[in-house]
Amino acid sequence: MSLALSSKRYAQAVFQIAKANNDYDSWQQNLNRICELMQNRELAEVVDNPKFSFDQKEKIIRKLLQGVDPLAINLALVLILKNRFKYAGQIATEYSSIYDASRGIKKARFITAVKLDEKEKKYCTTQLEELIGNKLNINFEFDEKIIGGFIARIDGTLIDGSLRNRLNILRDQLSKQGK
Repeated sequence: MSLALSSKRYAQAVFQIAKANNDYDSWQQNLNRICELMQNRELAEVVDNPKFSFDQKEKIIRKLLQGVDPLAINLALVLILKNRFKYAGQIATEYSSIYDASRGIKKARFITAVKLDEKEKKYCTTQLEELIGNKLNINFEFDEKIIGGFIARIDGTLIDGSLRNRLNILRDQLSKQGK
């Protein structure tokens, strides 16, 4: 089973549990906590090492996840047992996407040629939300190759207002006129 499909299935299962308990935000925090553990290189080596028994790994995880919902601890243990602990980050990302979609929030990438400050990000968010008619969860990125303007990707929609794109269009028009 592919990483994306496997991660999505785990995320959907977690979302159903969160939905049943109306505990969405707590589950996001639990998943983020599991992700933090996964990023610990020493722990990852222990989890992936067959020399350590599952019982040893379980003791370590239970100690490190003290105070976390027991169902989230069980998820971490299932991931270890199925050799999928390394997918925890992808599962958390998928869960976040499912949760946002359930609230009518779309994910977006907003790429600019210059870095934006918080005030500019807020303005761009407001303008895009008005244009699309939905709440957005925007990931702001910086790419000087677009020269100026912006590129926005929202679900399957591309809005290319970059200077590079405009220059390419102008070049194509000029080359067609020259023929």
